[in-house]
Amino acid sequence: MSELDKLLQQMEEAEASELYLQVGQQPKFRIHGDMAPVEDAPAMDQRMLGRYLMELVNETQREAFFKARDFYFVYSIEGKFRFRCNFFFQQTGYAAVFRPIPNRVPTFDRLGLPPVLEKLAELAGGTVLVAGPPGCGKTTTMAAIVNTINENLRQHVIIIEKPIEFLHKNKKSMIVHREVGLDTESFNKAVQAIARQDVDVALLSEFRDPEMIFDALKAANRGTLVYGAVYAGSAVEAIDAVIDAFPPDRQPLARDMLAESLQAVVVQDLVPVIGGKQRVPACEILLQSDGLAEAVRKGDSESILSLIRSGRDSGMQTMDDALAELVKEDVIDEASARKRARDKERFAKRAGGDRA
Repeated sequence: MSELDKLLQQMEEAEASELYLQVGQQPKFRIHGDMAPVEDAPAMDQRMLGRYLMELVNETQREAFFKARDFYFVYSIEGKFRFRCNFFFQQTGYAAVFRPIPNRVPTFDRLGLPPVLEKLAELAGGTVLVAGPPGCGKTTTMAAIVNTINENLRQHVIIIEKPIEFLHKNKKSMIVHREVGLDTESFNKAVQAIARQDVDVALLSEFRDPEMIFDALKAANRGTLVYGAVYAGSAVEAIDAVIDAFPPDRQPLARDMLAESLQAVVVQDLVPVIGGKQRVPACEILLQSDGLAEAVRKGDSESILSLIRSGRDSGMQTMDDALAELVKEDVIDEASARKRARDKERFAKRAGGDRA
């Protein structure tokens, strides 16, 4: 067993969500949101960390890392533990971040997600954006949606990722995993093939390249249900991120295509619970409703926010409202929630019991 394998197993035992390695620093775990050095572990120099990292990759992966200076892959230990791994260079030399991948495909109940999100698995087609910062659980939430589809519907589902994270076994649906760089040349090529492959549902772990987004929106408008991951902190920002990926002269068409196909935007963050033993998801939810398509076409952020606030009965909520509810339920503390709130005044009213 390699030295890094020992650290990764120690990470599992500590229930850490991340392991950070950097030249000149002790290894550090993130446990329930807080970072702490690994006990008794020495600071790592370039030679030591290089040796640790190179034990995990083959020659082809090693060459890819040194060429790109940034390399992302999945590593497993004896088939029991799997980790998302990112190797990169920084000012003092090597660095790496590791995140564990649960062995079981997640369910909505286990994740503590709002029940309304389970209904996204029943959509007949269109675009669903799943947004949030890195490490907030976007991939996990999309995996839970695919699991619901797999257990209840007979669909042809294609998952396009780099690398493949959760592995789904076929139940009622046929699940196809395509890893970019191994099973397909690029995200663009894989998305272009969706129409030829008669895909009912497509899950895309990236939604940033304009050509790939264009083809994904085209597929969504033709009836494929497309889930795409976006780095954004709100529903409005997620929509803007998709449009802003295009050059100015193509943005009007992109707005029209997204307006026609958009079914939902889910934005999530992970917040430490009171006592700090774990983290829970807080979600902003925008669902398709009258007026949404026009608001997207016009880029009318205020109208989109108004639709969310007026759509509580159908399961919509802003992130501030989600945080306030968790405070009122004594799940998270008010100080932690306030840091994440955007409209501090509205959050304070909601956390204090004002439903307006």
